[in-house]
Amino acid sequence: MSRGLGRVQQAVLAHLATEPLGRSPLTGLPVWEPVREIAAAVFHVPQASGAQLASVRRAVRTLAAADLVDHRRLALDGVTYVHQRGTPRRPVPRWEVRIEVCAGAGCPACAAGTFRYPGEAMSLDVINALLEQNGYVPGQVEAFVRQGWHWNHYEIPGPQHRHPVTITVSEGCARRATTPQERAAGNRALDAYLARFSARAPRR
Repeated sequence: MSRGLGRVQQAVLAHLATEPLGRSPLTGLPVWEPVREIAAAVFHVPQASGAQLASVRRAVRTLAAADLVDHRRLALDGVTYVHQRGTPRRPVPRWEVRIEVCAGAGCPACAAGTFRYPGEAMSLDVINALLEQNGYVPGQVEAFVRQGWHWNHYEIPGPQHRHPVTITVSEGCARRATTPQERAAGNRALDAYLARFSARAPRR
């Protein structure tokens, strides 16, 4: 049997019920409040400790699972960091498979032991794969039927240099539980607001 809500869960629920950040002027829905601000308000401190923040995060997730609050992660405006990415220590080989006509005598694919498909094995699927790979080339299907073909594997080299990737920082946010009707009304209000700008856009 459920023990009911804990002390932190009750405090979070009561805090969000007051709509502490007000409502959005665009949608009329309660403004999302960062979990770190909720934790500071619940524990009545300027900045919540790591343990306090963790307990509020657990409370918010539990309440959200019970549909008692809305919860989502939102990007922090202008807060980013740059992460350097590049070749991994143990790169996983990547391969490209290409369909290529058999070169006949001295064919390197035949010399490597790659299976040669005879011309009579040509089918619509093979033709589609050939066209997707090379586009339409006059006489290429006839050459494949006449000489046969191979499915050759080529290793694709991985990245050789490190390159920066900009990562946008996000954080967990919550608000009081909203009904489907409230969210639908908010979406309509937002659409109406955006429609005013699209109507003003000059036609080209």
